[in-house]
Formats: sequence, structure tokens, C-alpha cells
Amino acid sequence: MNSLLFIFAFVFLKSSIVVASFNPGDRCFHETVHIGDKLFFLGGYNDNHLSDFFYLDLSISFHKDIPPWYNLDFRRIPSGVSKAASSFGGSDNATIFLIGGGRSYSRSDYIYSFNTKSFIWRSHSLNISTFEWLWTFEWLWDMKGVTDDKGRIYFYGGWSSNSRASSNKLQILEFNILEPSKITWFESSSRYGESSSRYGHTVTLLSNGIIVIIGGYVNDKSGIDKILLYNTNKSNWTSMITQGISLSERVRHTAALTNDGRIIVYGGIKKDSLDPNLVVLDTNFQPFKWLTPEANHPPLYGLSGLYGHSANIVGDYMILAFGKFKIFEEEIYNRHTFLIDVRNYTWASCFHPKRNVDTTTQVITTQVETIAQVVTTTQVVTTTQVITKQDPVCTIHQLIEDIFGFFSNGCILIGLLTFFFLVGGCCNNIRNGT
Repeated sequence: MNSLLFIFAFVFLKSSIVVASFNPGDRCFHETVHIGDKLFFLGGYNDNHLSDFFYLDLSISFHKDIPPWYNLDFRRIPSGVSKAASSFGGSDNATIFLIGGGRSYSRSDYIYSFNTKSFIWRSHSLNISTFEWLWTFEWLWDMKGVTDDKGRIYFYGGWSSNSRASSNKLQILEFNILEPSKITWFESSSRYGESSSRYGHTVTLLSNGIIVIIGGYVNDKSGIDKILLYNTNKSNWTSMITQGISLSERVRHTAALTNDGRIIVYGGIKKDSLDPNLVVLDTNFQPFKWLTPEANHPPLYGLSGLYGHSANIVGDYMILAFGKFKIFEEEIYNRHTFLIDVRNYTWASCFHPKRNVDTTTQVITTQVETIAQVVTTTQVVTTTQVITKQDPVCTIHQLIEDIFGFFSNGCILIGLLTFFFLVGGCCNNIRNGT
């Protein structure tokens, strides 16, 4: 009886999640961080700085018009935030770091972190080693950050709320795994030059340790056919004039890296409106080469002017979400999610997660003894195992957490019904002496 009650409560709770589905509000200038099978969305702007926190479930297939959003408002960001910088790091790269940007509270801390395992937000005070660094510290908006394979996070550029000017600083965050509350935040002594100061740009880390900085509001007014490179292995700067098509200035765009070294740039505010919305920087050429792949028409008229959005490549798809676009000079929030198949640059309707395929080769040696001789035969056997994601085992603790999540979302009736089912099961156990 108790097992049936438990199963019923679990099914009821899961079905209630579908009924009480979460739809994020319109926003732009938000942040995204991809960790495991979740794409986290943080903050953004819509008349004010938002403290919303939610994620997209990437473990299942979904249609672009019905994305599986999960609300984390019971773990809301401590302060509303937009135009911030974010990246992942920490132990097992399971921690989200949120830096600077515009805030709804003037006394909020410059650095916040969120542990995706413990679901705890933490504020960090700056570990400032010298008085000179304290004196020159600037609160920056519109920085962009990337994490290397050692867990070190690099942030470049931004707009200073102190000096009201763009920045050419490269700032670095290091995480202390043994003492999670302690981080080191310092400025690199290497700078390229004041002419490279910028904000509204993108940063992309290649597999060889080169950071590629594209576009933005740049002091020298250069187009995106001139890019800035930082070598994290040698700690030095270079610039590159790319080959291929010539492209004008572009800001508030996105850049996402494919597994084969292509940086897909989409949208943004372009100086030359005739520049393609989707362009690709192929880093397999020297110098890097801009390409304009043929793509089918976007699924929404006006999507060509999208800016302030997010773009993340997961498997074979680039996921575009939120932002703004213009229709007849009127700015409109984008409330849709779009998918681009990065294999052929086509707009897709459905997302399908990539399955991990484990191929194992086994050598089997068999000896057969006959009257005349011993014959040895060798057989090579290759087995392929498809690793699929198993549904998590439901525990009482998880159920209670979900119930509290429903209470915070206003689903009081659903939470109460589920709670009474669980209490009824416990009372039944007590009466039966089990």
C-alpha cells in the first residue's frame, strides 16, 4: 500500500510540474552558463535589472516552441543583474561565477558564485593584495569571460561606471578548491593598448589556449575583420587582420565555438546593415577566415536584427534565446527560442541531445589442441554501447524539495495535496508498525 502511495505521489508531482509549467519573461542582456545537461540563465534587463534564475533541460529532446524550462526562483540571484560577466569554474567546473554589471542594489557584492551541486549562492569579497590595486579598482559592466582547462577564468574589456569609459583590462579569477570562499582576483600586467578598449564584444577560447576577441564598441572603430588575440600560454597579445569577406563594426552580437574550430557569430547591431547576420570565423585557416555560409531563412521576420541575446552550442545545435530585435525601427523583445543546426547552418525545429557512444575492442585468443599441433586463433570483437541518461531515482528528500519549490511558485494546492499523500503514507506505516 505504501509503495503504491509513494508511486502515486511521485507521478502526481511530476504531472503537476507540467501543469504548472514555467515561462520566463522577456529580457535582454542576460547571462548563460552551460554545465552538464543544464543551460543556466541568469538575470537580464526588462525595465529594470532582473534576479530571475532558471535553466533549460538539455537531457531530453524538445521542440523550440515548448522548451523544458525549470524555474529556480527559490534560489534567486541575491541582486538583480544585467550586462554582467559569467563563466564556470571551481571544483569539477560546477560553480557559476557572476561578475560586475548593472545591479538593482547598490551595495551588492562585485562577485557572486553559485554551486550547482549544493544550490547555494555565495558572495565574495575581493582579495586585494595592494593599496594601489584598491585605488585603481573599477566596477565594470559588459565584460566577457572564458574558462581555461585549468579552471582559471579570464575577463576582458567592459565599461567602467567610475571613469565612464571602455576598458582594455584583462582580469583573472582563480578559485581555491580547498577553501571555496576564497578566490583571487587580479589584473594581468599585459595590455594591448588603449585603442583596443571595448565593450559589447565577445570572447572565445580556442582549444590551443588562444582567446579570440571579436567586435564591440572599440576605440579605434575597427570592423570585425580585425580581431584581437591573447595567448594564455605565453601571456602575450597580438592582433590579426582576417581574410575572407570584409565586415563592418558589430556590437551586442554572440559568438559560439564548434568542436572543429569554427566561431559562429550571430546578430548584433551592425554599422553596415547589408552585412550578413550569420557569419563564421574559421580558425583552421591562417590568418583566420570569415565565411558567409548559405542558410535557410530564419523562422521569424525581423530576427535579423537580434541583439542582446544569448547563443550556446550544445551538440549539433546553437540555441538562441531572448534579446531584442527591430521591426520598422521599433524595438521588440524576442520571447522565442531558436535552434540552428551547426552542421549545415539550417534553422531547426527540434533539439535532440547527443548520446554518448562507448566503443570497446576486445581481443579473444583461443588455443585448439590437435594430435599434430596446437593451433592458435585470434578473434577481434568490437562492441558498441550507447550510454543513455537514466531517470533519477526519486527520494523523499527530493520530493520535499519539489513541494517547497511549488509553494514558492504559488502552487499551494498542488503542494498541499502531495504533502497530505506523503503524511498519510507515514501514518499508515505507524499504525501498521512498519
